[in-house]
Amino acid sequence: MQPGSTPKGSSAAAPTPETTDDTGETTRQEITEAYEAYLVDLSGLDDTLSKSYLGPLASVTTSRLAQATVRQAAAILNAQEHGVGTLRDDHLAITMTGDASAALADCQDEDDFYLVSDDSDTPDPFVARGDFIGSAQLVLQDEHWLVDTFTTTHVTCTL
Repeated sequence: MQPGSTPKGSSAAAPTPETTDDTGETTRQEITEAYEAYLVDLSGLDDTLSKSYLGPLASVTTSRLAQATVRQAAAILNAQEHGVGTLRDDHLAITMTGDASAALADCQDEDDFYLVSDDSDTPDPFVARGDFIGSAQLVLQDEHWLVDTFTTTHVTCTL
């Protein structure tokens, strides 16, 4: 994501695990769209801490995660770093944990999204880059799926 660009809200749809009924497929698609929109908004915040990302971020996260995400972006800004690229997922796996909750795991592409120093504009050589396992918990609130927790591990995954 280039500084000054506008948030897109969600990226192109990723493959969704197969289901046997239309309701399950629709639910999984809604979960995927909310999660991918969060990744785009997170990437934009990490790029510039632009307020234009706050509205879209709030529409796909719980208040708790929105506040944590803004704090994370502020910490990156204070460290005089910024994000390059857009965080995206590959090979999503969604498990319904209840009627209004889901767990999501993905293989996050951190080759094409990474933090750089504002001074040098080069990636930190001590930070590993690659594809890492990420996870999120989503909840259904007022008929909308929201990302409630989000973590990226340092465990590599293969595509």
